Amino acid sequence: ILNIENQLFISRILCASAATATSNACHKIELL
Repeated sequence: ILNIENQLFISRILCASAATATSNACHKIELL
């Protein structure tokens, strides 16, 4: 089971490689 820090780390990597349309959603997730 991944902890919150690992999930944030993975989410940042996914957002970095995500398309522009999905990157906006990733920024909203980071605000959480």
